[in-house]
Amino acid sequence: MTNPTPPPKSGTLTDGLLTLNAAAIEGLLAVETQGVPDFLKKQVTKFLAKVPENLRVFYDEMNRGDLASARESIHKLAGYAGMVGAHSLRLHGLQIETAIDQGDTLTAGNLAQTLPDQWNATTRDFETLLKRLP
Repeated sequence: MTNPTPPPKSGTLTDGLLTLNAAAIEGLLAVETQGVPDFLKKQVTKFLAKVPENLRVFYDEMNRGDLASARESIHKLAGYAGMVGAHSLRLHGLQIETAIDQGDTLTAGNLAQTLPDQWNATTRDFETLLKRLP
């Protein structure tokens, strides 16, 4: 039995990808060295597929004025983003969550309007990351 090729170090994978957290990416890569092949790629691909629906639900809740549900949705999205290393998206979600918690609907709404830009930047960085994987 041959040893699997170790995955590349995350520093080279995340160079120039400003929306991503290199330490979190490295943590996902570490799982691969423990016998779970393509773990990073699978998690990122799953994330990219699921988030658009999560965003749709969040916006529906915001538009209905259901701030409690919107807060829960953005909290889940921020947690998921953190788990896969989408650092900027996580922080943006946490800012929205905090604004809702503080009853600052104007700030929450303004941040929600810029969330698609953050999602698009994160998507571009993850697509670049996936291209860099062996």
